[in-house]
Amino acid sequence: MTFVWVCALIGSILGGLTLLSVAVQTGAPQQAAVAAIAVALAVIPYCFARAIEKIDGPKSPKWIPTPVDDAITCPSCLKSIRPRKGETECYLCKGALNAPP
Repeated sequence: MTFVWVCALIGSILGGLTLLSVAVQTGAPQQAAVAAIAVALAVIPYCFARAIEKIDGPKSPKWIPTPVDDAITCPSCLKSIRPRKGETECYLCKGALNAPP
């Protein structure tokens, strides 16, 4: 994967250097042709690298959320909450909690 992105970086540098040669060209058609080549040198390797990256598939997330085991549902507001030790009412709606904290 890194090799493909290095190729895209080299293509981008070559495209930028090619674009500098537009100043030497005398006619508008020649300048347009050089500019088109410069854009192609930068864009084609980038598109190729993105396609390879998408084919490779999504990466696994670095952080996977763990389920909360001590959460209960408030019978009044039906929200999932995690009461602190000793709390007997919901901190969202102030309704009484049936389950012990």
